[in-house]
Amino acid sequence: MGFGNLLILILTGVLFGIALRNLLGHGSPIGIRSGWAGMIGFAALAAWCFWKVREFRLTPATAGAMASMQKFMVVYLIGLLLSAVGVTRQRKLTRKPPPPPVS
Repeated sequence: MGFGNLLILILTGVLFGIALRNLLGHGSPIGIRSGWAGMIGFAALAAWCFWKVREFRLTPATAGAMASMQKFMVVYLIGLLLSAVGVTRQRKLTRKPPPPPVS
């Protein structure tokens, strides 16, 4: 496994960890910000996979490499969706309760 592949694997694990923390953890402003960063990371990785698939189509590449990049792109898009749901959950948990009605 090359250094670049290891770096992408570690980044993917960290991003899924952030998404899981936001889905299962308590509400906090840091959770919202880290969720936004996770969404940006997943979107960037999905865009990179899309670019690689386009590059594979323009060159004589193997069909297996192109298919695997498409699968990774789908995984990153699912991660983006989970991260967005986690941010929504964090925002709902950090909302202040409404003040009591004045009598």
